[in-house]
Amino acid sequence: MALGIALNAVFGPLIDMASYAFAPQSIIAPLGALDVVWNTLTAPYTLGETLTLRLCLGCCMIVAGALTSSLVGSRDPGDWDLETIRQILLRPAVCYYLVAWAFWLIFNIMVLIPRSASPPDEPWAPGNNIRGLSLGMTAGSISGNMFCVKAFVEVCQASIRDNNAAYWTQWFPYALLAVAIVLALSNLYFLAKAMREYEALFMGAIFEGSLIISACISGVVVFSELEHVALWQIPMYWAAIVTIVIGVWMVSSGRRTPPRVADNKGASCSEDMVTNSKWSHTVCGR
Repeated sequence: MALGIALNAVFGPLIDMASYAFAPQSIIAPLGALDVVWNTLTAPYTLGETLTLRLCLGCCMIVAGALTSSLVGSRDPGDWDLETIRQILLRPAVCYYLVAWAFWLIFNIMVLIPRSASPPDEPWAPGNNIRGLSLGMTAGSISGNMFCVKAFVEVCQASIRDNNAAYWTQWFPYALLAVAIVLALSNLYFLAKAMREYEALFMGAIFEGSLIISACISGVVVFSELEHVALWQIPMYWAAIVTIVIGVWMVSSGRRTPPRVADNKGASCSEDMVTNSKWSHTVCGR
C-alpha cells in the first residue's frame, strides 16, 4: 500500500499535468474511471478472479459514460495567457465555489471523520460506515480539485508559446504551483487512513467516484467548461458522469467479499453469520 500511495503521489500529478495540457479538466476526469475497467479486465490474469455479469455491466457503463462525456463535453477553449488565467481564478463564482468547498471539507474533518470507529466485531455499524464514506469523499474531493494544476500548465504553455520569461517574475505562477502541490499531497493523508481502516474495493469506489464528481464540478465552475456547449449537451454530460459513478459502484461492490470477523477464540465469521443471531451464538461462540 505504501508503495502504491508513493507512486500515486509522484507520478499521478505529473500525468495529470501532461493530460491537462491537451484537454479540459471536465473531459480528462471521467476518463480516469477507465482505470477501473482495465483493472477489472486484467483481474482474471493477475488475481485469478472471475468476471461476472455484474462486473461486465459495470465496465460497460463506465466505458459508455466516458465516451459520452468526451463527445458531449467541452472542447479546448484555446490559448490562455497569464492575465486571462488570473481573471478566471479571481471571478466571484470561483470564490463562492471555494468557500462552499472549504465548508464541505471542514464539515467532514470536524464532524464526520472524528466519529468513533465501531468495535472491531461490528465493521458494518452505521457510525463506521459514515466515517469510511467521509474519509473516501474527503480524499477524492481534494484529489479532484486540481484546477490549480490545469492553470499552472496553461501558464507554462503560454510562457513557451509567447517566449515570455516575464511570466516567471510574478508571484502568481508560483502560488498556483504551491497550491497544486499541497492539494496533491494532502489527499494522501486521508486516503492512507481510509485504506488502513477499510476494504480497498469499497474505499476505491468512494474515492474514484468523489474524485470524478469533484473534478467535473470544479472544471465546470472554475473554467466554465460547459458554457459554450449546446443546451442539450449539458444534461447528457451529467447523465454520463452519473453513469460512470454507478458503473464504478457496480464493479467495486461486485468484487467485494464479506468482511471476516475474528472472535476471542481465534475463529472467524462472515458478516452474514455474525448478523444472524443463531449462527453468531453457535458458530462464533457468542
